[in-house]
Amino acid sequence: ALCVNCGKVTDYTLNSRVTSREINGKEIIFHEKYATCNECGSEVTVAGLDDENVMELKSVYNGLKGVGLL
Repeated sequence: ALCVNCGKVTDYTLNSRVTSREINGKEIIFHEKYATCNECGSEVTVAGLDDENVMELKSVYNGLKGVGLL
């Protein structure tokens, strides 16, 4: 991944954090994946990670909707 803090391409570590997003006026809490630079620890962008997070958010939303919690 390209680290804008280091200014070079570095290896990275995948992490997870609990976060929330609003969908249709409802707060949805889910586990978001993110990557950090192994050189300096800054958060870096990794191709495809945003797509995975959107899929996780949709999955949690649809699960809550399916059991009548939304």
